[in-house]
Amino acid sequence: MTGKYFLRKKIVNKIPAALRKPFMKGLEKTSLCVDFEPLQAHGKKAVWPLFEAWDQLSEWFDMKQVESDFQAVMISTGDVRPLRRLQAVQTIASRLLPASQSDG
Repeated sequence: MTGKYFLRKKIVNKIPAALRKPFMKGLEKTSLCVDFEPLQAHGKKAVWPLFEAWDQLSEWFDMKQVESDFQAVMISTGDVRPLRRLQAVQTIASRLLPASQSDG
């Protein structure tokens, strides 16, 4: 994050909420339930292709921790850390798939 970002954010915090969106896109807060709810509703499909690339990921990651993070997210909406770790591993998993699978 740059100094310019922090300056813009400071200015945005002084502006009434109704005026923030048109002038400072990308600085509004997003509810964490936006991330938790789909994962809890769809389970392993919501973090595709994490579980499909399990064997490849196991060469670099502690998959017991990944599974633990998945279980933690499935039962809680309070701690965002396991969710963020899952999302990071999911991003890497998507790069491990052959192009034919990731296209769709």
